[in-house]
Amino acid sequence: ALGLLGAEAKEVLPLLLARLNHEEDNKRLATLAEALGNIGEVEAVPSLVIVLKKPSLLVRGKAIDALGKIGDAAGVSALFEALRDAQLQEKAAKALGKIGPAAVPGLLRLLEDKDPTIRANAAFALGKTGDAATVLKLTERLRDRNNAVRTNTIIALGLLGEKAAPAVPALLHLIQNDGANGRVVAESLGKIGKAAVPGLIN
Repeated sequence: ALGLLGAEAKEVLPLLLARLNHEEDNKRLATLAEALGNIGEVEAVPSLVIVLKKPSLLVRGKAIDALGKIGDAAGVSALFEALRDAQLQEKAAKALGKIGPAAVPGLLRLLEDKDPTIRANAAFALGKTGDAATVLKLTERLRDRNNAVRTNTIIALGLLGEKAAPAVPALLHLIQNDGANGRVVAESLGKIGKAAVPGLIN
């Protein structure tokens, strides 16, 4: 039930934090982390960051989800670390995307990471931030040698919608030169909207 209390549980926040800091049972820890995410108070971030170091995958996953829901910049560094965990990368990318602009500088650096999985997840997260300032760097990543990185970059540009209009020429180029991603490109161009129409007609 604690995981569903939401904003109505703000008055019990100190009690939940005290329990989180001393709880050993993984299921209860996961429930507490979920509750704190639903409450959405920044005060919970330091404790959730500590919980991210627990060995339980369930607990760490719930802590990541909670940090994303709270959306505070104080959780960014811990989420960057989680982005390197193969079992939690997708969750961490989604959480960073929810945090938004505060996560952008670090995510842009990760677009240059030597690990293609990190680059791919960083690209997706940048799309989720909704920040138009990411379009140029994402467009450059459309030339990545790794197909997963290119695919996630295409999806990210689509998530940015009309803000990604400057990327339209590069996306149109991919339709002719990247057969593996043709459908994904078409979907993203559709999300970008009017800016893509002339190129599609031609």
